[in-house]
Amino acid sequence: MRNNPEGLVLRGCRPVPLASYLKAVGILRLIGEQKDSAVRGRWEKDAFVLVGSLDRDALCSFFLNDYQPTPILSPWNGGGGFYDPESAVFRMLKSSAPRFQPVREMIRRAQSLLARMNIREKPSSDQKDTLLRRMRAEFPDAFLRWLDAAVLLSEVKPLYPPLLGSGGNDGRLDFSINFVQRLLDLFDAQSGRPQPMAEKWLEAALFREAPFPLLPAPIGQYSPGHVGGPNATAGFDREFLVNPWDYVLMLEGALLFAAAATRRLESAEARALSYPFTVRPSAAGHGGAHPADESSARAEIWMPIWSRPVSLAELEALLSEGRVTLGRRPAADGLDFARAVARLGVDRGIEQFQRFGFLQRSGRAYLAAPLGRIPVSRRPQSRLLDDLDRHGFLDRVRQTARDPNAPGRFQTLAARLQRRLFELSSRSVQRHDVEDVLILLGRLHRVIAAGPSLRDKIPPVPPWNPLWIDQTRDDTDEFELALSLAALSGGIPFLHHLTPVIPEARRSRWSSETNPFYVWTEGDVYRNLGRVLENRMLHLYRKKSRQGTASSPETPASPPGDLLDLPWDSRIPASLASVVRFARGVVRANRLRDLIPALALVDFSGFSLPVPDREAPPLPGGFAVLKLVMTPRHLLKRCGLWSPERRPPAPERVLPRLSAGRLEDAVEAAWRELQLAGIPLPDHPRTPPRWPSGDPRRVLAAMLFPLPSGQIRVLARIVSPPMRTSRPGSVFAPRPESLDQGDEP
Repeated sequence: MRNNPEGLVLRGCRPVPLASYLKAVGILRLIGEQKDSAVRGRWEKDAFVLVGSLDRDALCSFFLNDYQPTPILSPWNGGGGFYDPESAVFRMLKSSAPRFQPVREMIRRAQSLLARMNIREKPSSDQKDTLLRRMRAEFPDAFLRWLDAAVLLSEVKPLYPPLLGSGGNDGRLDFSINFVQRLLDLFDAQSGRPQPMAEKWLEAALFREAPFPLLPAPIGQYSPGHVGGPNATAGFDREFLVNPWDYVLMLEGALLFAAAATRRLESAEARALSYPFTVRPSAAGHGGAHPADESSARAEIWMPIWSRPVSLAELEALLSEGRVTLGRRPAADGLDFARAVARLGVDRGIEQFQRFGFLQRSGRAYLAAPLGRIPVSRRPQSRLLDDLDRHGFLDRVRQTARDPNAPGRFQTLAARLQRRLFELSSRSVQRHDVEDVLILLGRLHRVIAAGPSLRDKIPPVPPWNPLWIDQTRDDTDEFELALSLAALSGGIPFLHHLTPVIPEARRSRWSSETNPFYVWTEGDVYRNLGRVLENRMLHLYRKKSRQGTASSPETPASPPGDLLDLPWDSRIPASLASVVRFARGVVRANRLRDLIPALALVDFSGFSLPVPDREAPPLPGGFAVLKLVMTPRHLLKRCGLWSPERRPPAPERVLPRLSAGRLEDAVEAAWRELQLAGIPLPDHPRTPPRWPSGDPRRVLAAMLFPLPSGQIRVLARIVSPPMRTSRPGSVFAPRPESLDQGDEP
């Protein structure tokens, strides 16, 4: 033997399938325990590398001549071979090979205990529980390794780690009896010498040499490609096939994964099962998994992949912890695990995780399906998802989505959301990917709001950190306009119009009464914005009526000092250029419709953004007249257009005409309001500007968008330009162009 500092590449040991991964760590365990305690192992280019004193010949010689199998026996299972005199267990008991001495000793101990307990056939549930506890108390450590990996004896009942099925078996397939049988396929029972094919099988298992005939025997859930069955190969069917070394080394590696009992405050049981890197199943993150698989799947296990050589002791320490945390709580399922990995919740030099899901396939059998490779790297955008953990929102959504009676649209959106969140946590993403998550949450929130049964189970979406805006903002008109509406204040948060929610400082809640502001429907965005505008004006008028400042839209104006201001201020006003393009119909209405409910969930307190400096397209004077009337009075005052001694413009005299689509009448009414308010108008002509053609719905909706004071001054210059005479090209002269430039491109 010679030291091999570069390492011996075992190309037959790969991260996928699970059987191959377990085989790799099984080799490291056996060499470290039985041959070279200084051996180390690492992963390189999807192959396991053994670093130590063994070269290829020495490694093969060890397994063929010196390897001593671990006692892997399951007397608690009916199919474990202890109740069938023709089984491999009884044949192993008759062997005389020294390498099998520990296995024979455990068989005798188990038979003695079964005889004392008078168990002659498959144990009942109570007998099984007692048998397991007595074995745990009486048997030596050499056997307890298998027991601890296959069964956890909790205070209440035995628990079964998913890696080894339901106590060392998967349905009728018992892993231990097959382990013993594979040993007898590899070694002569009396002499212990290798069988004729053992060396060829070993070279294929370790180094991926040219394949040799495999045995027609099952491998269970660990290698889906070798379970046989319909469509497994050319033709209609194929039997089980296995390399005996693959099976033996796979179970030897599984012994490194031992279960532990851990108390969890959120668990209803006295103790809950904790298993290395194992969580509840999640359909997110893999196209081959469906949300329906979550209820039938056993679990997920995330196998660590590292490139720095580690010793057996280091690997055992890693697996003994075997947990990742999300904040202060352990990761509960696949999505939590991906989020924790993205936030460096796992250290110890792990660079990747290979994800496996124990999914039910082929009837009631389970298969360890590979669900993808997840790199461990910092992804700042994953921290945005912390907002969804507040008040248990995300957990409630996922729990409700698993209910088969949940509304179909809700289940669809919840499944899409989980997939998007997984992508956000597990790979590098672009701005539009984060925006997709934002839009999905906005849609999901509205679906929850529309269903009384869903509102009973799921709280409102918690207010989001403005960092969501930093990760999604772009320079498009649609985002700018949606942001300005989402940040509307005026005493009525825009969220009130979208859902029956009551935003509160500590925790938002669903309104138990009819929400008079909830007017948003599934219709087009223009009509919805028009409804919001009318609703806010109606609310303002009612407040004025209660204060006695006005009795109807047609009564004389009240004293200026008592007039309430228009309720559409915003911390983030829009640019005039974007508002004009909206009115002309050249923005993407569908995207705006999607962004508004999403951005309305952001907490805008203490947050502001500068208004983009954009050049506005040609603006008809009629539009400027309408927009000035619909401008909050404090902005008119700030721009020097209106004095509190004068009567402010009364938008309630204009809005009914605008809502009815009577654009010419609305402009005339707005013109009179500007005259009465003392806002400077041209000396000539003294008549309102003519209105070009346009979509009344868009014009009405455009009145809702807030503008900054600088853009209000631009409107004033359009209404009352420095040149006081009409001439060709004046904004008051007939224009050849139309306000209406077509619908969404």
